Amino acid sequence: MSRRLVELARARLAADAGVTALVSARLFPNKLPQATTLPAVVLSVISDVPSESLDGFVGLRRARLQVDAYDRTYDGAQALADAIFAVLGDVATPDFASLQGQRRDLYEDQSTNHRASQDFIIWTRE
Repeated sequence: MSRRLVELARARLAADAGVTALVSARLFPNKLPQATTLPAVVLSVISDVPSESLDGFVGLRRARLQVDAYDRTYDGAQALADAIFAVLGDVATPDFASLQGQRRDLYEDQSTNHRASQDFIIWTRE
């Protein structure tokens, strides 16, 4: 299910003109490849739990997805994170819903990349 969740979120981001204007198709699962042109996005599943009730499994999953916006500059990473939030920050459809959980600003000394990291709580149907 984790792979499907990344694919669903990636498809939503890839379909948005604001995101693709910034990253083209640089939307990667789990890690940033070496020597990638920035800006770029990395999607990682932090948790993925099926929903249950007293009647058993209900066909929903609740997951936490970390979406990292990378750029060489702080402002660039922030602009990309804002574009990601516009797509995933408040979604409510029958098969996909999401809300932003947290946002963090990070800097990586070794690569000198800026990163705006956001967690989204996502519900999907099986």
